[in-house]
Amino acid sequence: MHKYKLLAISLALPLAHSAHAAWEITPQAMVEVGVEDNIRLTPRNEEDATVTTAEVSGQFKNVTERSFVDVRAIARYTDFGDSSVDATDTQRLRLDAERRGERWAAGVRSQVTRDSLIRYGQVGGVDASGEVVDDGAEVVSPGDDVDPIDTEQGTIEVDVDRLHIQARPYLRYQVSERSRLTVEGIYSKREYDNLQGLVLRDSEEKGAALGYDYRLSERDTVDIKVQQTTFEPDGLAEADLRRATVGWARRLSERTRWRLEAGVRESDPDQGSKESGLHLSASLNHRTELDRFLVLAQRSNTPSAFGDTIEYDRILANWQRKLTEKWSLDATAQYTTTESENLAFNGNLRDRDYGELFLGVRRALTPEWSLGAEFRHRYVDRASDSGTAHSNGFYISIQYSPITQF
Repeated sequence: MHKYKLLAISLALPLAHSAHAAWEITPQAMVEVGVEDNIRLTPRNEEDATVTTAEVSGQFKNVTERSFVDVRAIARYTDFGDSSVDATDTQRLRLDAERRGERWAAGVRSQVTRDSLIRYGQVGGVDASGEVVDDGAEVVSPGDDVDPIDTEQGTIEVDVDRLHIQARPYLRYQVSERSRLTVEGIYSKREYDNLQGLVLRDSEEKGAALGYDYRLSERDTVDIKVQQTTFEPDGLAEADLRRATVGWARRLSERTRWRLEAGVRESDPDQGSKESGLHLSASLNHRTELDRFLVLAQRSNTPSAFGDTIEYDRILANWQRKLTEKWSLDATAQYTTTESENLAFNGNLRDRDYGELFLGVRRALTPEWSLGAEFRHRYVDRASDSGTAHSNGFYISIQYSPITQF
């Protein structure tokens, strides 16, 4: 409980500095109905379902000369009709905040999520893949994001409730006109309920990171970062996770940027063998008045729900296009493979390949109301199953998105 009080204080402090600034509020409401032919994404005994979702969300943003606060909240309820899948609900609260001085900046990136793993993570859009871009289409280092990847997608075949708390407070100091130093804390907590015999492990991950970046020119910035965390799964041995990387970001134009990152990583469990490997990441972000395009490729490791660490490879692409004044297109594709780093722990039974494809169109009915249609395809090949599983879904939705300020 003491940890949660400290987390709440760290999230609330930046709000005090923005009490007199104007807030931009973006509420949104959506109702969606669709059909899916393999709702549990299983290779056998496939079950279709009529899926109805009601969702409300909001973004609350405050920006001043010396601070910013960005709060995003979402609540979602999904019913699966006459299928055997129970209705699920999701709540997520994300807060990014920063306070700046003459040569320093202090802030926090944080997120609290309570959801069900029957949906294998959140479906739809780039946010479903870890929010790897921000509102300004800036390229964000995946290792710096609050939740860069949801490796539990496509793993769980039963209804499991999950609570995931993440916080990354940081302090940044401007060493010179071209360079700055960043110290960051890292905290993550996962709790699971309604396991139905599944051996998932509640866990905590705590640690810190130190980074230094230097601006070579108006277009180029290089950085170096070292990070160490301790992963503590309930009932199992702890593991120390270490990472050292160098990165290079280049602004090709006002509309196009790319970033490369490479380094080494190590997983050192108290029991079992030490594992090391490469950390690689590359991203390209392009934005025009009509288009927004992102491609991202990664290789790294991360703690898993089963109490060990896994290595993952991921590639993701997203394209958003404004076709006309009323019509828009949104397409996302991603493919992820995961492998256990400690074969003595569970062999390779939890290794899997997982892919998603979303293709949607939306038509504006008024400045605030819009109608959308989307096709979704999911694919998984689990080492624990003898076959692959596919799922196809077709959805229509109506959305209300006003913009207000006060």
